[in-house]
Amino acid sequence: MIVGSGQFRYRVSADWAKLPDGWSFKEVGGVGVDRSDNVYVFNRGEHPMIVFDRQGNFLRSWARGSTRVRTASIWLPTTQCS
Repeated sequence: MIVGSGQFRYRVSADWAKLPDGWSFKEVGGVGVDRSDNVYVFNRGEHPMIVFDRQGNFLRSWARGSTRVRTASIWLPTTQCS
């Protein structure tokens, strides 16, 4: 399925994220990408912050069981401009 329009068109890949067995997303509230193309997914499930590489392979997670988390801010280092 293609979403978007004009120059902002994207192909949906429903099985991109390779979660560990028994894990699932619940109410994804945000997604971020760092300069190494790692993808950070914040959701309100049992594993609130999950990190994947660009191919969707699971790398790590943190904040396990923190069901009270409602928002997340991720500050990632940026390249300095001269």
